[in-house]
Amino acid sequence: MWNIFFAICDMLCGLIPNSEIRARVRHDKLFDWRKKYDVLKKICPEARFYNVRMIKGGWNIGFIVKRKYVFKIRKFLDKDIDVTRVLREKRITDAFKNVLQLDIPNIEIY
Repeated sequence: MWNIFFAICDMLCGLIPNSEIRARVRHDKLFDWRKKYDVLKKICPEARFYNVRMIKGGWNIGFIVKRKYVFKIRKFLDKDIDVTRVLREKRITDAFKNVLQLDIPNIEIY
């Protein structure tokens, strides 16, 4: 559902005549999702980005590809964020691998 919402908003942003305002709206309100999505497709071409769902919440936006890959990207670059906050989610997910009988994917941080 979020893919459709963001795609429509992105198209509507194209109608904003002032390029600076258009860029600011795409960055501040749409989190530059199209640029992030295009970069993911280049970085991970083996994922073959068809059947993609978009998720958003907290400080991330995410793309679920073929119900196999989950790519989470920060909404905004914040260099002041302590790296331990980023690694905390990986540690928690890795801990669940040993407890649950679910397929929990390996998390790679780039």
